[in-house]
Amino acid sequence: MPNAPRSILVRTEYLLVAIFAVLFAVWGISKCGKRSTDYDVPVATTPAPTVPVQRDAVAAAPSPKRVAAPVNSPKETSATMANPTVATPKAPAPKAATPKTAAPAEKYTKLFVSVEGLKVRKKPNQQAGILGKLKANEELSFLGDRTKTTEKITMPNGSVADEPWVWVKTKSGVVGWVYGGGVRYYK
Repeated sequence: MPNAPRSILVRTEYLLVAIFAVLFAVWGISKCGKRSTDYDVPVATTPAPTVPVQRDAVAAAPSPKRVAAPVNSPKETSATMANPTVATPKAPAPKAATPKTAAPAEKYTKLFVSVEGLKVRKKPNQQAGILGKLKANEELSFLGDRTKTTEKITMPNGSVADEPWVWVKTKSGVVGWVYGGGVRYYK
């Protein structure tokens, strides 16, 4: 008789584990059976305004703004699926055209001038007009473009560098090309 209470306890444990497993399976099936669209938040986009660009200037087109649409309850969603309506966003009022000389404030790779008197030029060659001269260790922002070809130039220390030209913006806002042999990624 002493084994009778123990066997009842073991059977009860098995019964509880089985009930838990069945409840878990029912819950999992109900969650997996929902469509992924039930979880998505509808997103409407607005068209990007056009901005005139000056010659020899940089202007990145602003990305379309993402606007989250209101989330409906499942009952509202099924009711609106039978009678869908599309909301059209109102166009923003036109703004005065302002020329841009550089892309909007974004995170750019920092470069540092390694040669005293490095020239910022209008085009990526030594014959192009000079927009300004830079001091050693001055910080620049790399604007994401460089020439596909390299050019051999003798540096002030006597070494010959074979580097591309890179497109940069100075702290004062001047946008132009500098020789890649005159900049580095660290101070």
